[in-house]
Amino acid sequence: DRGGGGSEDLDNPDIPPMPKFPVPPTTGDPQAQLQYKKEHKIYTDWYEKYGRLYKRSSSIAVEVNKELPDPNKVPPGTDAKAWRKHCSDTAAYWDNIKKSQDHRAAK
Repeated sequence: DRGGGGSEDLDNPDIPPMPKFPVPPTTGDPQAQLQYKKEHKIYTDWYEKYGRLYKRSSSIAVEVNKELPDPNKVPPGTDAKAWRKHCSDTAAYWDNIKKSQDHRAAK
């Protein structure tokens, strides 16, 4: 599960489980692209509506061992430099999440 979701036992029952984080397809398949866009919209809509509440919930343990995008597997039609930046930014984001969790666990 790359979405970090599945935390149905949140302190706030008004927050539905986080949807799976969308990963861009590695092929130029139009159906895969459409599916990615659909998953991206679902994730974005959830994040815009519940992201801050979710972040504030102290009982959430985000799975940090994420499958990160591979900078060497540039999706067709994607600018290689932009893809590598996305990969770097994603890795930095999850590093910050892990550091935050480690800091909270140490308290």
